[in-house]
Amino acid sequence: MNAMWIGIVAALGGALIGASASLIQMVLNHFREKGQHNDSLLVTALQFLAGNENERSCGISMIEGVFCYRKEYVGVLVPALTSQAVYLLLHTEATASRTEFYNWLRIMGLLKALFERFQIVGDYYGEIGNAFLIKGHPGHRGGVDIPFETLKIWAQKYSMNLDLEL
Repeated sequence: MNAMWIGIVAALGGALIGASASLIQMVLNHFREKGQHNDSLLVTALQFLAGNENERSCGISMIEGVFCYRKEYVGVLVPALTSQAVYLLLHTEATASRTEFYNWLRIMGLLKALFERFQIVGDYYGEIGNAFLIKGHPGHRGGVDIPFETLKIWAQKYSMNLDLEL
């Protein structure tokens, strides 16, 4: 093989290595930027979750559509969703709001899916059970109007053996 062909092969090899490195860098930058965008979007979703009933609905939609089944976000989602479920169940003053009732149902569905998918038990699960017991107590006032039968159904969905009786 003469020197010209060796030079051509070496030049092509160098160009291929340079192009590969450039492509790898481009892909890594894309994923880094996407991660930063997702983190920013998650902050927005959490801010909406703590807002009024329509904002909460939008925050839930963002969580359902973008973050729900991604393991890296479970550590943020479960506490935030649990807090909102308990708030809606026990503390909100929008007692007759159908929007908040449906927000609560959606949150409960998300939590159930997260608990099952990622095998979550413990404090957050206990918080939900405790809130069910308080809400089921005849003297409790406050929180979204949730029919007693609906509470019992959700307690069963969560496999909670709660003594809910009116």
